[in-house]
Amino acid sequence: MPQDKLKVELVTKLKKLVDNAKSLSPEERYKSGGYKNNPDLKYPQTKSEYIVVEALNLLLDVDWVDDDPLLDEITSIIGQLDTDVNQPLVWEDLFRLMRELDGRK
Repeated sequence: MPQDKLKVELVTKLKKLVDNAKSLSPEERYKSGGYKNNPDLKYPQTKSEYIVVEALNLLLDVDWVDDDPLLDEITSIIGQLDTDVNQPLVWEDLFRLMRELDGRK
């Protein structure tokens, strides 16, 4: 499959995941699984953590993402959220970058 078609598919899936995160209430979006109180919990636990893991896996599964500065930056931002979803400013950065990606045709 040509890379352009793969890129369109990846961006479509990524937009859907980020839109799902955006549709969560702020409380849901910033909620982590409470791993400090229960170290036996397996990551991910919350809706936003599942979204972050799925988006990060999507981006890390293809090597050409590094060749696209915007997708590379989005990967970095999602990586920050993978360490802690309770980062409102990082979410806002992700939403801004997704708007930029959406505007790029």
